[in-house]
Amino acid sequence: MKNPFIYGGTVTGDAFCNRTVELQDLKTFADNSNNIFIFGERRLGKTSLLNKLISKLPEDDYIPIYVDLWVCNTEESLVKVCAQAFTSVLEKASSKLLKKAKELFSSFSPSIVLDSEGNPQLVFNTVEYKKNDPVLEKVFDLPQIIADKYHEKQVVVIFDEFQQIRNMESDRAERILRSTIQNHSDVSYFFCGSKKHIINDMFMNKKSPLFRSAGHYPIDVISTEHWLKYISHNFSATGRKVDDEMIKEILKITGNHPFYTQLLCHVLWDITESGEKAEVEMLEKAVALLLNREQYAYTTLWETLSLNVQRMLTAVAKEKDMTSPYSGNILKKYGIKTASTAQKAIEKLKSEEIIDISDEGIYFISDRFFSLWISSKFDLF
Repeated sequence: MKNPFIYGGTVTGDAFCNRTVELQDLKTFADNSNNIFIFGERRLGKTSLLNKLISKLPEDDYIPIYVDLWVCNTEESLVKVCAQAFTSVLEKASSKLLKKAKELFSSFSPSIVLDSEGNPQLVFNTVEYKKNDPVLEKVFDLPQIIADKYHEKQVVVIFDEFQQIRNMESDRAERILRSTIQNHSDVSYFFCGSKKHIINDMFMNKKSPLFRSAGHYPIDVISTEHWLKYISHNFSATGRKVDDEMIKEILKITGNHPFYTQLLCHVLWDITESGEKAEVEMLEKAVALLLNREQYAYTTLWETLSLNVQRMLTAVAKEKDMTSPYSGNILKKYGIKTASTAQKAIEKLKSEEIIDISDEGIYFISDRFFSLWISSKFDLF
């Protein structure tokens, strides 16, 4: 029998847990042609949420365009990825698609190839890219052209992994994007990224070209109420049992975070035999199995950190609800000599997204199981 708990990658179908409020909010934003900056912790399921939204939008009323910018680290790659996504929506028939692509982007030598399923796919070949050509403006204008052509439909452009734009030589792409989309109508833009501090800077830093160009929509963990129903159903539907108290113990460990909850439930389900009920000792075994599997990765990461950063990371792992990492008590307890040393360590951990700060100002380690691993290794504090 297939394990009902899915982690890693995009979660779809019955494996997708709740998010009904978020889906309705995003649909409302799309209907109103709002531009939205979607942010939250890593692995919260933002991409899964966006794909779920796309699947629920009626084709007769919406044109969703999903653009994954993960591979984009140059302006040329950005142009190619966006041009492929937008042009493929603008024209469906292969002959018209290629004709339109050549008309708009002849310098990129467009061609049609068949994908693994035999479907025609537009590709752009590598040629010399000239930054003085207005090709980027053309690309960013395509959503409005699509909206004008299909005026009876709402266009929704989803830029995933949007922080990749910051890897480019300058902020030129951001400036052109801002100047272009601010004049668009009947087009909604969703900007989503996995690196929260970069996305925050892009939309909240006054010096950024995209400052205040989109509304803010935070994605949080899933509530206990919804997890109780979801986990209980998945166990019972596959011939296993788990009570509410056990589920609450799971959520104490994972902090209700989707990825870590799905991961822990996956392992717990695996070691629970058909007809059995998941017990406390089985949960302890599941956690031990996970920490053992991650031992090499966690050790490798730990050894890349300086001594002071290790000490601060230990403090974050061991101190619950810590809001003042620079306090005298914390510095003394964990052997950190000065507040400035502690501050440098915190900035290092934040920049590498090893730690995060909650809305309540509490410092925590993003990887819940890394936090457990550190706590179990350093019991002297």
